Amino acid sequence: FRAEVEAAPRDVNATAGGASNENEPAEIEEAKNVEASEPAEDVETAGGPVSGDERAWGLLSQSVGARESTRETSPSVGSSATTPTAHVAPHATSRRAGARRRAFVIARRRAFVIAAAAVAAAVASALIILSASLVARRVVRPRGAKLMSDALRETNISRLTRSGNVTAFDLSPDGQYVAYAEANGDAQSLFVRHVLTTSVVEIVAPAPVSFRGVTFSRDGAWVFYVTRAEGETSGVLHRVSVLGGPAAELARDVDSPVTLSPEGDRLAFVRLTPATNETALVVANADGTSERRVAVRGADDGFSFGGPAWSPDGRRIACGTYSFTQERRYASLLTVEVADGSTRAVGQSRWNWLGRVAWLADGSALLVVAWDSDSEVMSDQIWLVAYPEGDARRVTNDVNGYLGVGSSSDARVAAAASMGQLSSFWVAPKGDWARARRVTNGFGDPGGEQLGLAWTPDARLLYATGADGAQKIWVMGQDGTGRRQLTAFDFGAAFSPAASPDGRFVYFIAARAGRRQLWRMNSDGGGAVALTDTEGDNSPSVTPDGRWVVYATYNEGRPTIRRIPSEGGAHVQLTTRPSLMPSVAPDGRTVACFTQHAASGRWRLTLLAFDDGRIIRQFEPHAPTSTPALRWTADGRMLTYVVTRGGVSNVWGQPIEGGAPRQLTAWTADRIYRFDWSRDGALACERGTAVSDVILIRDARGE
Repeated sequence: FRAEVEAAPRDVNATAGGASNENEPAEIEEAKNVEASEPAEDVETAGGPVSGDERAWGLLSQSVGARESTRETSPSVGSSATTPTAHVAPHATSRRAGARRRAFVIARRRAFVIAAAAVAAAVASALIILSASLVARRVVRPRGAKLMSDALRETNISRLTRSGNVTAFDLSPDGQYVAYAEANGDAQSLFVRHVLTTSVVEIVAPAPVSFRGVTFSRDGAWVFYVTRAEGETSGVLHRVSVLGGPAAELARDVDSPVTLSPEGDRLAFVRLTPATNETALVVANADGTSERRVAVRGADDGFSFGGPAWSPDGRRIACGTYSFTQERRYASLLTVEVADGSTRAVGQSRWNWLGRVAWLADGSALLVVAWDSDSEVMSDQIWLVAYPEGDARRVTNDVNGYLGVGSSSDARVAAAASMGQLSSFWVAPKGDWARARRVTNGFGDPGGEQLGLAWTPDARLLYATGADGAQKIWVMGQDGTGRRQLTAFDFGAAFSPAASPDGRFVYFIAARAGRRQLWRMNSDGGGAVALTDTEGDNSPSVTPDGRWVVYATYNEGRPTIRRIPSEGGAHVQLTTRPSLMPSVAPDGRTVACFTQHAASGRWRLTLLAFDDGRIIRQFEPHAPTSTPALRWTADGRMLTYVVTRGGVSNVWGQPIEGGAPRQLTAWTADRIYRFDWSRDGALACERGTAVSDVILIRDARGE
């Protein structure tokens, strides 16, 4: 500013006379034009406020005016000292000062405009660069595109809880909150947590129940949850405020998590009726009143208890099913029309198991938790299934299992409960738990209860593990050395091994091409042959003479027990009522198992005659079906099983002659996932801790 003011012309006569100098800047010319129509002003204003420009001019004019006065009264360089100074009229000086003042103001304001334009240009450039960067990182969904097209293709996973004891959960519709149940000993409680912070509130106090499902209301103001008391076969539905407070009981005999209609005024769930062996999809008001069975399916093709999902348009409900044929057992996905109960299959995908279902907000796809029937890894993964086409895309691909899945309305955030396990094998000589020693270390296998553990006649251990990515049968010494894989890498998932009494063969279950069948192989892993052509086989147990193999299988939609010659051939049906976990006695005369009472649905520990399957004895229902197996002691006098209380497992025994069960071990920590007794009475087991936490799966391109 000072440079522009000082550059004003110094020709007094031209300035005073009003003649325009052709070399004057435009600011001076403009100032003189303004001056012609306004009275002259002094530099210093007398009273009243002044603008910022005027204050700046006042400070600057003192300096400039002093220099100007010197120039007008002092001789020029090289001139005579006596040369007279030109006389300047007072009014001309005032007019000249006013012109300079206006020139300064105009120049400064123009500079501000230029500077503001430059800043605006810089900001615009930065925004353009930032936008380009964001576009490069995030896929912008075109108008009208389906959420299915790019939902969760590139994901980042973060852990939300760290207790390791989550049993059920749900994500709020806006993706801002997670409600989850957490176990602490024999009790479980319900919490709500804000996703972006560490804010957590307990909304249901601890109680001796297990949570079977948690669901947010559509507006996020309520949480619906299903609990089951110990010893009960069905659940109770409750509703509680998201802030906590008294909970209201809404319905009984609820066997799945509930789903809410888009308006939030109705709910739906799955109910099992043991007396008729039917499953029904039930719709009711949001307060539990006015129940209506929308669809009913028999046990051979029933609804999954994982949890249904109401479509965004309110017209249909998606639900998993489990089906049985003479060849295989499988799970599939279908929709049920709310108006008339008609059903429609969603695609042709078939899994071995299918859990909870969740719609994307635009109805273009469903998120499901399922075990792929062709996968070698026995863990439940998250899948995205296009609707109505049915094309399935796997979202996760790891050895962890998942309890369920929920999605935010924009499909950018999903929540799941991830399951893992930390465990080791232990061996207790002569069954003395106090002298048990650890023989392996490392991560355990999710679902270890189904993988199996068995002694061989030469005191080695057969077991299944997915340590290398797929479940295979392995063998090792009782000290953990000499580990060797028996089933081939391309064989498929293999589990539940049992050795023949002479040690020549290993019987096991293999899931190949989605069919879970009974197989036999040589003790070195060669010569594998299938013994059955059905599906759903499990729990093989070999008779002491090696002539028969007793096993569980699914028959007409229910688990039953059969025996088959160890070389293969026609089977003999031992039970027609639901039966689980057969174990042949050391004398070969009886078979222990669980059988279900038709009217009550309760399971009881039962002894069957080996020849024809008639019931010899039943015990009071102390033994839980949650035990990984039933095992006889070497002397055949006691039937043993696992009881877990307060998160700690121990082995108990039921004397065959009757009487109260006895606790055989007294560990104070860890769960038992599988166990077996050797011929000389040594106890082998896998012990450890299950880890289950809520994780967030975010779309990496949306961050």
